[in-house]
Amino acid sequence: MFTTLEPYCKFDKIVIVGPQRSGTRFATWAIAHDLGLKFIDQRGIRINKFSHLVSALDTYDRVAIQGTGCTHCIHKLKRDDTLVVYVRRLPAHVLASQQRIQWQEEAWEAAKIPEKYRIYPLCEGRFQYWRDEQCLSIPNWTILPYDSLRQHPLFIDEKDRARLNGGQGMPWNSCTGVQHDDLNALDGGTA
Repeated sequence: MFTTLEPYCKFDKIVIVGPQRSGTRFATWAIAHDLGLKFIDQRGIRINKFSHLVSALDTYDRVAIQGTGCTHCIHKLKRDDTLVVYVRRLPAHVLASQQRIQWQEEAWEAAKIPEKYRIYPLCEGRFQYWRDEQCLSIPNWTILPYDSLRQHPLFIDEKDRARLNGGQGMPWNSCTGVQHDDLNALDGGTA
């Protein structure tokens, strides 16, 4: 799937981050698939709260977690046992995807990053913040270029993907992984 799986194979816990519409869900699923890890989709367990992310990491072994909602605060994750993967997709492609689904959260999400990075479109501001500040405090990290995912045998081209699951691509609920009910205990029963 990637040029090399070596950086990924050393870890049983992997968190995949990046801007919305950058391919984090597929990247998480592909990494989980290739390494035999449990797949956790952020939609099912609200991994938009840092405490939920930490709880999931504390609860599960051999897990790949889509942590897009925690991209803005991922620098607080200072765990030697976890690899953080930042998915980097061309800003024009992220913006086109946001427009295609009529994504309306740009201002709300932009408020989560330092003001000096808000001069860019959110997807680029997030990457600049990651590159300049966040990755410096994370013990184990790598950047995964989105285009490298195209080589994965399970990758579906954008034109074909648009016909699946209401334009969202793969029907993620059909993937083996942790579901909402499995993680109720992570937040006192209100995952």
